[in-house]
Amino acid sequence: MPLLDAIPRICGLRGRPRHRPRRLFADRSYDYDKYRRLVRTRGITPKIARRGTPHGSGLGKTRWVVERTFAWRRTARDRAARQAADAQLAARIRAVHQKSDGTYGVPRITAELRETSGEAVNHKRVARIMRESGIEGVRLRHRHRTTVPDPAAAKAPDLIGRDFTAKALNTKHVGDIT
Repeated sequence: MPLLDAIPRICGLRGRPRHRPRRLFADRSYDYDKYRRLVRTRGITPKIARRGTPHGSGLGKTRWVVERTFAWRRTARDRAARQAADAQLAARIRAVHQKSDGTYGVPRITAELRETSGEAVNHKRVARIMRESGIEGVRLRHRHRTTVPDPAAAKAPDLIGRDFTAKALNTKHVGDIT
């Protein structure tokens, strides 16, 4: 069974990592003694649903995980290619960022990459790679103050002594304009 032999090492609780899982879950299409024997010879307990039994064996919960694992293994080559392309793009982003003395952010770096390389680069991808690499542009915008208090002006006196509870109606009236 080449699929079982291709499973990478998995971490156990303690000690050396296990080479193979302890149990193998499968659906009815693998309900043959040949497959059960092959699995047992590798030291794995087969949990294969029997043909002719009604559904509800509980394998549906595990089957999705197994199918997702197979899909993850099938797309490993594509993920490796994407990581290599991201590493090359990160090197180009670092070069553009250093050429701008560390001032360019995502929009300018994206525009620079599009102009120099001629290929379409998404600004979200550039932002993700910059975030993962710890590259940031300079922010020049400052917050504007709309009210500047006069330091020489006297502060308003606290006539109620920070006690806002009233013992009867219409005894304390407080207002605020900010």
